Amino acid sequence: MSEGRIDLLLLPGLTNDARVWQGVADRLADVASARVADLTTRDTMAELALDVLAKAPARFALAGLSMGGYCALEIVARAPERVTALALVDTSARPDTPEGRANREKQIARAPGELAAIVEELLPKWVHP
Repeated sequence: MSEGRIDLLLLPGLTNDARVWQGVADRLADVASARVADLTTRDTMAELALDVLAKAPARFALAGLSMGGYCALEIVARAPERVTALALVDTSARPDTPEGRANREKQIARAPGELAAIVEELLPKWVHP
């Protein structure tokens, strides 16, 4: 951490990459050293949390968007002493229902060749007309 600045770790949602957090990182640049974790490296939230923690500073503020919020909660459960602040954005603390999990697994299986179609299907759920 730089003098007077906080280390801020940002976790994107399922269909997002670092660009989803760019505006936040830019606006907080005077007070935070922000970095966006890659949540495409592992298959489970537990594995993702361990991977993120292995690459994270010793202590950091944490923000998770949607699926990134699930990962953030897993990180806090595993290493609460390392997280100085937590923001959960458009996410849930409840586990997926069996139906929700089945739908997510179908989307993940389709993603390599049909990501644009999946985003089109999900967009009406995410954004008001």
